[in-house]
Amino acid sequence: MEPMVRESSNRVEGRAQLRERRPYLAPVKVDAINERSLMLFRRLITRLLPETFLPACSTFVGITFLFLVVVPRLFVTSNVSDLRVQAVEVSVALAAGVLIAAPLMLAGLAGATFFAVRHVAGVILGETVHASTKVTLPQFVFAYLRPLAVAMLPPFAAVAAFFGANAFTGKDDPLSSTLFFLAMIVGSFLSFWGLISLGQLFGSRLVMAPVMLLEGKGFREATDRCKFLMKDRLAHQVPVANVVSLIVTSGLVALLLSGSLGTVLSMMFEITLPPALFNGPLGDLFSRFLTVLPSLFCFWAVMPLWGVIGTVIYFDRVCRLEAYDIRIMAEELREGGHRTRLLR
Repeated sequence: MEPMVRESSNRVEGRAQLRERRPYLAPVKVDAINERSLMLFRRLITRLLPETFLPACSTFVGITFLFLVVVPRLFVTSNVSDLRVQAVEVSVALAAGVLIAAPLMLAGLAGATFFAVRHVAGVILGETVHASTKVTLPQFVFAYLRPLAVAMLPPFAAVAAFFGANAFTGKDDPLSSTLFFLAMIVGSFLSFWGLISLGQLFGSRLVMAPVMLLEGKGFREATDRCKFLMKDRLAHQVPVANVVSLIVTSGLVALLLSGSLGTVLSMMFEITLPPALFNGPLGDLFSRFLTVLPSLFCFWAVMPLWGVIGTVIYFDRVCRLEAYDIRIMAEELREGGHRTRLLR
């Protein structure tokens, strides 16, 4: 009688181990999406920060280049009276923003998302996902740049169009008036397109990165897959509002923290560092570096959160709509792995 009792207890223990191996592979309540995302983010922060430092630097350099080089060029001209010179200067500034700033920003975001998706998927699946996907970091970055560019470039282009229209304000000649109205029309159209693109980024394309990385799908296949997974159903609503609130709140916290750290560090540097370090061109460069250091740190800390949220929602949707968690358990029971050997 004793061996039978021992065998029964072993079977129960085997089932419990099977469930406990993947405690996060299950549907998540809509109001618990943010809590689950922040919990996984805190758990993985020590692994994510070292890997996302270079992507964060890339994005930060792109943002800095955009606001320090591109945007001022839209307001300053070398020839006030010559419209052609102004048009060339605006075109060069916009080209620098599209060809330099945008790739740096989007590539950095894609790189950070790659590491975030991989680590979060590993925790949810209870295993390492290095061998489960054949998509490398360069392949994913180049593939993920397309949906990011589709979502991000229209708002930037709309701002650029309105800046271009501002250059023709107050001029009475017919050419300036025509160019002003054309720029306003183009800017309005791009603004509308940008709102739609950003809505898609926070809606149907929110799980684009996990679909491309974990399922190995291309852009078109991933787009169709995202539309299916993120379609709002009566019993399975999409938590877009939760995601937007978490992203906006995290950005505001990072902004406030950056300002506070910048003030504290500047006071510490003035007290502890000798004034000779800030003299000359190198000193000016060193001073600028110390000024942007808090912003870089805060930006680096919150940057992987986008990939974490997308991965959590991805597994929530596949478990809700496709019973992915049940299929994984059934496959392990059928294969009879080391955790299910007693259940044959």
